[in-house]
Amino acid sequence: MKGLLAFSTNSRVGYRRSRVIACATRGENATEQLRL
Repeated sequence: MKGLLAFSTNSRVGYRRSRVIACATRGENATEQLRL
């Protein structure tokens, strides 16, 4: 997770993708978005 986050930080698109993927993976879009 740390590596993924660090890699996504390099590019805004990557960060957004990682964020969406994390939300979908956890199955809590609203909760995850509010957290991040």
